[in-house]
Amino acid sequence: MRWPFHLLLLLSVSFTKLHAQQATPTDSLGAYNDSLFYLKAISVSRLIMEDPAEAIGKAAELLEFSAKTQFLKRKDASFHAEQIMAVALGRNGMQDSALPHYRQCIRIANKLGDTNKIGGSYFNLAIAYQKKGYVYTSMEYLDSSAIFREASGNALGLARSYQLQSAILQGLGEYRTSIQYAEKALRIIDSIALKNEAMGGQVAESAISSLISRGNSYLSLGEADSAFSSFDRARKKGENASLMPYVGQTLTNLADVALTRDQVREAENYSLQAWAVSQEFELSLVACKAQLRLAAVALKKGQTSSAARALDLVDSLLRVVDDVTIEIEYFRTVGKLKRQEGQFDQAFDFQEKADSLNAIAYEESKRIRGEELNKRFQVFEQHLSRDLDAGSIHTFYRDAQDVWQHAFKTVSVNRDLNDHFGSRVLIVDSKVYVGAHYKELWNAGIQAEAGMVFIFNRINPMGNNFLPEASLRAIHPSHFNHFGTSLAADE
Repeated sequence: MRWPFHLLLLLSVSFTKLHAQQATPTDSLGAYNDSLFYLKAISVSRLIMEDPAEAIGKAAELLEFSAKTQFLKRKDASFHAEQIMAVALGRNGMQDSALPHYRQCIRIANKLGDTNKIGGSYFNLAIAYQKKGYVYTSMEYLDSSAIFREASGNALGLARSYQLQSAILQGLGEYRTSIQYAEKALRIIDSIALKNEAMGGQVAESAISSLISRGNSYLSLGEADSAFSSFDRARKKGENASLMPYVGQTLTNLADVALTRDQVREAENYSLQAWAVSQEFELSLVACKAQLRLAAVALKKGQTSSAARALDLVDSLLRVVDDVTIEIEYFRTVGKLKRQEGQFDQAFDFQEKADSLNAIAYEESKRIRGEELNKRFQVFEQHLSRDLDAGSIHTFYRDAQDVWQHAFKTVSVNRDLNDHFGSRVLIVDSKVYVGAHYKELWNAGIQAEAGMVFIFNRINPMGNNFLPEASLRAIHPSHFNHFGTSLAADE
């Protein structure tokens, strides 16, 4: 069985080889436990693909093993266990349950100082929120993912963040912006392909997804030539990499372009090729799309009986394909068929079904967006009072035109009213020390204005993001210590 790349990537566990050394008994036990964890992780990862329901229990056992086993040498074992648990829950449609595990991955990765793992965890959170329909929240996590992946030098990960942003923007009707993100992804992917042919399969899948997003945006804008170029390039990449679901998908996309141009014969040829691919590789979704295009071709040619046969096939396939967009397209196409046959009442009924289904989908999207906005407003209300004199630091950089640009804002983890975070800042090499001399502490009771100093790591030489590392306080904090009022470094 050929596993989808995006799932393999989520499940990948990058374990280092264990080298034979003059080891103590503790080292030997640690090496044994590391190997045992590795075998358990691989076993659960495979089970997620084969039996997702059973995998949840096994993932929970792996999580417990990583938490309780002594002498486990791998510092990132708990990270991988949390990630596998989240993926197992997600595969069972339990996105809400998966979210805390992805957030725990971010916390663990922060402690490890691993920016690549942080970026990957933000990406996984974005996918989970996208599946829940919270696309705007998903976009925010993708922005965070892109920052950390760029900082860690994970070019392919960065391209995948941009590609998913492109797909979301295309669905939101932001076609020009979608095209920009797709092209950013494609530029990175092209550079990877030139440097590392061994990653060809992974690179191809990301490139194809980006090209499809770009092509759909061009088609929505009425730019058929540009759409055709994107879809045809995606098809060729799919064929070269033997990614047949993408080949079938892009053939239906090319049929759409041909129908837009009134090139009926070309549209029929592309649709028949897509149908052949769907039958050979058992791709039900591609089969639905191919038959819908063949029905559209038949209607353009005035062949109502051929259109009816194609639509009967789609009707039978809809029992195994759960896709509301296909269902809407099916009802609309049946409505067009009935209109050509002169059955205007039935044509109206089918069009009404399509409109109703579309309206339900729209209202559901609007409801989810409303819930999302309301949730954000509640969070904003809860934290509004905490912003007063809480403090923050802002980082700027000078661009090629010698103009200062705002890069990002940093706040403390446990931000509160009147902290005065940022009143003092000291930078020593890659460390950033930030004073919050009015910070309230708890030490056998509340210590008002005791003060604290927060330490951050600049995660690359340009300092375009700060990673929290630790915090300092007085040994015996008390009221009005104002610890952190002055900062100095001993060289």
